[in-house]
Amino acid sequence: MNKEFPKVTIVTPVYNQADYVEETINSVLAQDYPDVEYIIINDGSTDGSAEKIDQYKSVATVIHQDNQGQAAALNLGWEKASGTIIGYLSSDDIIAPNLVSRLVNELLNSDSVVVYPSFNLISSAGNLIREKQAPEWSYHSMAVDLVCHPGPGALFYKKLFDQLGGWKPELRQVPDFEFWLRCIDIGTFRRVDEPLASCRIHEESASFRPVSVKRCNEIVDTVMSFYSNKPSAGHTFLAKANASLMASRLGFRSGHFSYGMNMAIKAIRYRPLFVISPLFYRRIMGGLWVVFLLKAK
Repeated sequence: MNKEFPKVTIVTPVYNQADYVEETINSVLAQDYPDVEYIIINDGSTDGSAEKIDQYKSVATVIHQDNQGQAAALNLGWEKASGTIIGYLSSDDIIAPNLVSRLVNELLNSDSVVVYPSFNLISSAGNLIREKQAPEWSYHSMAVDLVCHPGPGALFYKKLFDQLGGWKPELRQVPDFEFWLRCIDIGTFRRVDEPLASCRIHEESASFRPVSVKRCNEIVDTVMSFYSNKPSAGHTFLAKANASLMASRLGFRSGHFSYGMNMAIKAIRYRPLFVISPLFYRRIMGGLWVVFLLKAK
């Protein structure tokens, strides 16, 4: 391994993103870093994505499989990765040409195991909506406030994947957060406060789709599992209250009003002070407001 330029592997799982995937791929191929391995997993696309991906077989590793979900596709790519540093890029997002070089330099010159940048939010046409500053790393922020610090473009040491396993395929709503939550007991994260990636916002984005009650509850199950072997951890009830509140908001947003109300009540039981918290009501109303907007269309 070249210690100055350790190999970096980026994996892109693709499912029906024919409109955007070429821009994503080209942004990875345009990196100024000298040793980038790129693995593209076509996860059973039916919209012409497969044909577009195949055009890059000479410059990337292209794998086709039946649809198994994003987590399974990512895990396959990371298993095959030969880089000591790995990451992923969604098939509708893009990264700046200097992202890998900038983040690797930061990773090598720190004691952290994960590094992540700030990023831009862009429209379906690629126009800038706004810059989003990634939160500065804090164990409490992630483990208790449940803030997912890494966004698009994050890189981490492959030893984390080898030690902890990858994303859990049974999770569809919070597989990334659940993975990062496992990582925080291994080492620290580091933010690079530069917009080195772009997250595309469009109507097909998974973030805006109504989801099942089971998926609403994933954040609760994740937090319960994380604290199951930490019985004496401080702020446990606050973390569980925040998880219940997040599940409530998602439940309301997805039209599961009974579930949303039950989870809101559970959040208050964990954290009675939520009754006088403006944040509590803003989050609940945020979930309901999305429903009203969708019905108004």
